[in-house]
Amino acid sequence: LVTAGPTREAIDSVRFVSNKSSGKMGIEIAKEAAARGGEVLLIAGKCSAKLPEYLKTISVVSTDDFIKAVKNEISYNNYDFLISAAAISDYKPTECIDGKISSDKIETLQLNMKLTPKIINVARQKDYNLFIVAFKAETNVSRTELINRAYDRLVKSEVDLIVANDIGRDDIGFNSKYNEVYIIDKKKHINHVERNTKRYIASKILDTALEVYKTRNQ
Repeated sequence: LVTAGPTREAIDSVRFVSNKSSGKMGIEIAKEAAARGGEVLLIAGKCSAKLPEYLKTISVVSTDDFIKAVKNEISYNNYDFLISAAAISDYKPTECIDGKISSDKIETLQLNMKLTPKIINVARQKDYNLFIVAFKAETNVSRTELINRAYDRLVKSEVDLIVANDIGRDDIGFNSKYNEVYIIDKKKHINHVERNTKRYIASKILDTALEVYKTRNQ
């Protein structure tokens, strides 16, 4: 089970809060898993990257949509892995205004936001044995800080692996064909995959996930 792409959180009937995720990293992971013979379901937001027609896909829009789809799939199907590569909004507007907010009447607009649930937390609550690979994106932090923040998230959310990257760099991350990541396990073993194509990064993420999965189940 792979998630990919951004979320859209409605402000009113025509406007929304989103992010720059293209969905390419998650899509490449899904493609690589399928190429290795895996039975793959991709849950995808409004991706700018092309979705492969041969992949079974559920299209969603908001964080709530993602969570509903993931919970449903975990509840009714037997998955070995959840690779949560989607760029889920950390916050969403506290309410969605019916209709379009008129700029003729409001000069300054204040938007109240509330924290959204984390998909990886919801998934872990539904299935304690599911092997979960999470992602942690940060901007313009040191290598040490990036790894520490990612590891803290791994521990708090009780996931098996976490993939950390710095999306503040222009040469990797959102809307780039390339990425550079640190793959971290529960023992804080770190696999640094230097800048390369997202398909190559996807293969290394799956290699590490399979290796740790086999060790966990021995």
